[in-house]
Amino acid sequence: MTSRTWDYIAGACIVIALVFLLAVAGPLLGLDWHRALLPLGLIVFLAVGVPLFLRGLAVLLSQSQQTTASGDPPDSTLMFARSKRAARIAAMVVGFFFLMEIVLRVMAGVPVATKAAVSRIVGEPTRTVSILFIGNSFTYVNDIPDMVVQIASSDATNKVQLEVRSVTRGGADLNYMFHSAQASNVLKQQHWDYLVLQEQSQWTGSQARIDDTYAAVDNWTQAARQVRATPILYETWADKAGSPAYSDPRSYFFRQTPDQVQEDIDAQSSALARHFGMAVVLVGRYWAYAEEQSNAPDLYAADHHHPSVAGSYLTALIFYHFFTGNALTQIRYHPPELTPEQAQFLIDLASQPIG
Repeated sequence: MTSRTWDYIAGACIVIALVFLLAVAGPLLGLDWHRALLPLGLIVFLAVGVPLFLRGLAVLLSQSQQTTASGDPPDSTLMFARSKRAARIAAMVVGFFFLMEIVLRVMAGVPVATKAAVSRIVGEPTRTVSILFIGNSFTYVNDIPDMVVQIASSDATNKVQLEVRSVTRGGADLNYMFHSAQASNVLKQQHWDYLVLQEQSQWTGSQARIDDTYAAVDNWTQAARQVRATPILYETWADKAGSPAYSDPRSYFFRQTPDQVQEDIDAQSSALARHFGMAVVLVGRYWAYAEEQSNAPDLYAADHHHPSVAGSYLTALIFYHFFTGNALTQIRYHPPELTPEQAQFLIDLASQPIG
């Protein structure tokens, strides 16, 4: 085969490999294909387009029988060999950084979908409510969705059967989750009554982050309503005093207080919910209220950021009440890490109206 044939074969292999990365691996890893088009197009241009263009130019110069200053025809092969090599090296560099992005995403983890958990009901349920949680560690630490099911199953007066599932990834924001094939597939697999959207906890830190959240929630609400699911906003909590978020100059919340951050989260969450006509579950406000009580169990883990078992239990109680409308007086389940007194304190707190 001629060298030109080998060029075509190599170019076809590169195109096939890149199309595979874009069409298969990209969505699987939550890769935004719009941004991926730029490096992919640049790789194809450098690795395939430039060498073919240079080869064609070299052939044209050879056929034109142009001569150099010494009177000899130009050596087109030598003239363009270095240019083609440089273009291919540039393509390899772009490809390396593109592949590194994929590797980093793999190392960071892909979204994980849990199996559906269904609450137990004594007798026939009056209705069934299916709920899909989308979020990150504020949802999956201590498995808050499963706690909601455990609470529902322990309430002898409850006649609302809950089917709950979650798709989560540590540190992920809603934009990342929207472009995850895992999350979108679970949303489309069955009918969900509610889609709970839990944004990354620092989304209120800058106007750029807020704008990104609005765009992501817009995408999610449209996707939810296409499958007749009602989107719900999960309001998160501010870090506890002592968190590095308040002492690190690189943090969005440097030199702020937990009260200031929570007030901003509350205001931004309410504005976001009004903009999209959706309800907001006021988890952050209940946490702030609990922090004001001297005898409240510690809602935070040792990092002053993630929920402790008590924090997750309070959050699950709030969601159970939201989805069923039931009073919390007959709940018998509480995590073994909590004393009956601690559990009852949180039940009583979650029973109080707050706004």
